[in-house]
Amino acid sequence: MFYLLLAAVGVVDLTPAAQWIMDSFFQLDKAILAWYHGLAMSTGGLLTPIADLISWTGWKGLALIVVTVVLLIIPRTRKIGLYCGVAMAIGYLAVNKGIKPAVARPRPYDFDGEIRTWWNYVSSLSFSLPEHDLSFPSGHMNAATAFAAGLVFSRGKTWYKWAPWMLLYVILMGMSRNYLMVHYPSDILFGFCTGLIAACLSAVICGAIYKRWGNTRLLGGSGKGAHEK
Repeated sequence: MFYLLLAAVGVVDLTPAAQWIMDSFFQLDKAILAWYHGLAMSTGGLLTPIADLISWTGWKGLALIVVTVVLLIIPRTRKIGLYCGVAMAIGYLAVNKGIKPAVARPRPYDFDGEIRTWWNYVSSLSFSLPEHDLSFPSGHMNAATAFAAGLVFSRGKTWYKWAPWMLLYVILMGMSRNYLMVHYPSDILFGFCTGLIAACLSAVICGAIYKRWGNTRLLGGSGKGAHEK
């Protein structure tokens, strides 16, 4: 709301990074958000509960963290849990502790008055809590992509069996965040990129761990040495 008040009098003081992002993407971002507003209006808000539910799975990463913990507890899925957990941890540190405060881009409805009217409409039908923290990149998208890509990378030669479902989840997460007017599309795009990079780093780290210690019981292996096989 603070940014919206400043925008009304033309004195918004954006960081250089946020200003560059606004200059580069704002017009396209707003055009896409206008399409989502039209979708919400044409369906009478019927899609809002679905968007809420999808978005909820990425709220502070809690649902994904719970799933990851369960995967870590079960020996046969521990490898998946480790890949996903490390990916989400890297993504969280990079985005929430690094990029977001450095860029300091305001939420769409805290910056543009027209987008705020769109947000008011969809939020009146939503059970999601208002979000007034920073916008770039999307933490939900970052976490969802890190988890999804981490899972795919952990599957080795059978990655293609999981990839379509994980990609669908990531796409729906991005669409839900735009539909709810809580992120610019460019926030979603860069959140996808950060999550994917985090998952790639996790694959390198966890791949090295499993190459060295993968047969230990701690990592879900049999615990037998090569001479016992």
